[in-house]
Amino acid sequence: MPDSRPNILLIMTDQQRGDCLGIDRHPVLQTPNMDFLAHSGTLFRRGYSEAPSCIPVFPI
Repeated sequence: MPDSRPNILLIMTDQQRGDCLGIDRHPVLQTPNMDFLAHSGTLFRRGYSEAPSCIPVFPI
């Protein structure tokens, strides 16, 4: 019997502002691989984290 649970892959980058992506029409930066992932998946344009930079966010 096949597994009916969805396959979810969450990719988070570190030390990167939200507007520093090619998909957001940045005039200089080119991010073709992340743009491809955003086009073929879900992009959270207004996703925020309560944690400071350089540390992952894990619920305790």
